Amino acid sequence: MDTRIESKKRLSAIWSRTRAMAGVSQEYMAQEMGVARKTIQNWERGASSPDIEQGFRWFEILGINPMKYVYEYVFPEMKDISAQDEVDRLRTALMAIISTLSEESIRQLMFLLHGNHGSSPRAVMNLITAHLQTPMRDRITQAGVIFRNYQIAGRRGLTVCPDKVQPNEELLEKAIRAGEEAVYSDVEGYVIRTDISDVEEDRYHED
Repeated sequence: MDTRIESKKRLSAIWSRTRAMAGVSQEYMAQEMGVARKTIQNWERGASSPDIEQGFRWFEILGINPMKYVYEYVFPEMKDISAQDEVDRLRTALMAIISTLSEESIRQLMFLLHGNHGSSPRAVMNLITAHLQTPMRDRITQAGVIFRNYQIAGRRGLTVCPDKVQPNEELLEKAIRAGEEAVYSDVEGYVIRTDISDVEEDRYHED
């Protein structure tokens, strides 16, 4: 069974590992976070932990999407997992992720895989994969076009399944803005704070 000490060790390792990956110093993080360097040192050795807002700010500064690390914290067995791993391990990891999804996300996933939208679900998955393999600048440009097309179709009553699952427009607006900021700042990722609501927050931070 996961102990409090093991949980703190996992969380502290995330702070030190992501900072090292980004190639920035503790002094830099302290300045950007508005805390003392000693505070950063305490987080990285597990003596204390940032709160949720500070945790998000950490990843924003580094330009890293936090969800991979949130899942690693909640599900330790997912550490270092790769899409190239054995399929049985990937299936277990996928089921763990699905167990944390919100109702909205579950319904959207089912619409993608089983909805009457007229497209091949496998082709849609491949299209998304291709999209995610392109640079952030290109992704954001295309995302903006797709979102605006959706809004126009909706206002003209031309959506394919108007009585079925729809995208979260507020979240998409935030994501596009955050992606644009990531491009302007020349970082590799962006953070949407509502992402973490799909995962149990009380497991992300322990007093």
